[in-house]
Formats: sequence, structure tokens, C-alpha cells
Amino acid sequence: MEAGTLSLRVRYDLRVSGHRVVELVTGWIQRSYVNRDGWWAQLVLDEFDFLLDRGFSLTSSEMAGVHFHQKGHYVWFDGPRRDDGPRRDVAVDYDPETNTIGADVVEHDGPRFIPLDGLITRYVPDARVPSRSPLDRPAIEENVRWWAAGLKEIASEVL
Repeated sequence: MEAGTLSLRVRYDLRVSGHRVVELVTGWIQRSYVNRDGWWAQLVLDEFDFLLDRGFSLTSSEMAGVHFHQKGHYVWFDGPRRDDGPRRDVAVDYDPETNTIGADVVEHDGPRFIPLDGLITRYVPDARVPSRSPLDRPAIEENVRWWAAGLKEIASEVL
């Protein structure tokens, strides 16, 4: 096994993290998804943890936090209030039924959803969007990590 592939096979322990999925998911219906899809939400929380240091929150509104639903799941980071423009949030979504994932910066002057794929490739010209075909667990992990690393690199420009 190559050294670089090891990180793609890490099992996310829902009991070990600064922010645990099980603490952020409310309601018995949403909790019913944790065993099947909690690994994805925990991955997002771990990879996008740097947003919390930038003043983002997982608990400041109804939208913020980890949300599981039959029509798809999402993790929403509420952005801090800004004096120089509209507030910007970050949303990462996954729908295991339709086999789709996405990540956006959400600008509240509208609102307007701005795909992270486009933002990252605009500010980091040599960046290449990872494959999503087939959208299996390693591909999901690679995309989530790519979004987080790319956003961290361009955060001062876009957040």
C-alpha cells in the first residue's frame, strides 16, 4: 500500500473528536442516520475544523450544525458577522440516495450559493477537482479533504 492511500482508509470514530456528530445531531429521526452516514459528517467536522478558529459556529442558528434528512445530509458552518460585506457561511452536503456531494460558500446578500469547486480553481489555478466517479467512500473522502484544504488556502480571500 502506498503511503498516500492510508489516509483515505481511516475509519472515523464518532466518539473521538473535538466536535462529535452524536452531540450535534438532534431528534430521533436524524439520529437514525448516524450509524450509516455519521462517518461522512465526522469527516467534514474534522477537516473543516479550522473554520471554528475563524469565528464560524455549528450552533448559532437553526441552519448551523449537522443535519441528516431523507432528502440528503448537510453540515452548515455559520460565518461570523462582517462589517465589510455580507455574512458568508460554508455548507457541505451529501445525499447517499442520489449519490451526490457538494460544498458551497453561502453569501447572505441574496442568498447566493457559490460552489467551492469554482472558487478553489479560480484562486488556485493549478488545483484540479478530484474525481467523483464512482462516488464511493474514498472519492467522498478525497473531495471533502480537497475542499477543506482549498478553502483553508483561500479563506482570507473568500470568507
